[in-house]
Amino acid sequence: MSETSTFIALLRPGRDGVLKGLSEAEEDLYGQHFTYIDNLHEDQALILAGPCTDGAFNVVVFEAEDLAHAERMMDADPAVAGGLLSVELHPFRLALLGG
Repeated sequence: MSETSTFIALLRPGRDGVLKGLSEAEEDLYGQHFTYIDNLHEDQALILAGPCTDGAFNVVVFEAEDLAHAERMMDADPAVAGGLLSVELHPFRLALLGG
C-alpha cells in the first residue's frame, strides 16, 4: 500500500453475553478471529487491537487503502462473517501514541 488511511473498528458481540458462554462452533470462530487479527499484525496493517474487559466490544485500529478496503478487511474477519461479532467502522486519526 503506498497511501493508507487509518480506521477504527468497534467489534460488538452479536448477542448479549456471547463471550461468556460460547458454543464450540463460536469458540472456533473466535479463535479464527484472533488468527485473522494476528495476520493483520504480521502484515503490518494493525496498529492496536484488544477487547474491553467488560465485554462491551473489541477495538481494532488498522490501516487500509480506503474505506471500501477497510470494510472488506473487517467483513473478512471470520467472527464478523460468521455473525459472532458485528462491526462499526470509522475513519480515525491517530494523534498521540504512548510508549
